[in-house]
Amino acid sequence: MRKFLSLIIMLILLVGIITGCTGEKSHTAAAPSGINNQNEAEADSTRNAPSESSAGSTEAAKSGSNSGEGSGETDGTDISVNPPEGWEPVGSGRVHVVDYSNGTAHFWVEKNVIGPSNLDEMAQAAKSGYEGSYVFRNIEFIGEAESITVDGKDAKKLGFNYETSQASGGKKMKRVDVFLLLGEDFYTIVFEDTSDHFDKLAGDFKQILESISFN
Repeated sequence: MRKFLSLIIMLILLVGIITGCTGEKSHTAAAPSGINNQNEAEADSTRNAPSESSAGSTEAAKSGSNSGEGSGETDGTDISVNPPEGWEPVGSGRVHVVDYSNGTAHFWVEKNVIGPSNLDEMAQAAKSGYEGSYVFRNIEFIGEAESITVDGKDAKKLGFNYETSQASGGKKMKRVDVFLLLGEDFYTIVFEDTSDHFDKLAGDFKQILESISFN
């Protein structure tokens, strides 16, 4: 009888030990899943959070978006323009001396850093650079560079059609560049809009070109 009771007690203890081990293994196995979920949540949070530099850039863009006043100055050259109604100044972070937009249309003046010796070389250098640029896809020039006068100064006008990159939507665009030589510095006046809308603002572009002055 005692042997029988001892056997039963041993069986009960053995079952308890086995059950305890199994429960511990089950609890341990569940831990990695919880850790992975937490790591994934933290990763998602990091991916979705805006960086400080991006936020700063956005705030800077907003604060400078209406800073234009119809004039610009660079190296002692004062540039003024009187655009038609509907054109608003654009803050370009001093990339452009003068910068305006009207819907999809854009007009700006920039100082060039390349150093050709005359307007013909300037126009040819720009043309070669545009042809080799990934920015201007399927570019088609509208004739040759044309001699014109801007603010009583000799200039060259070069027009062309192109498509933007796929990353920029693959839009069909039209653009006209006007090159001027002021002293030893070259400037480019740029008019740009979508191909189907550019000609509708031809009067605006003409008025801007006639009103611009370099002092």
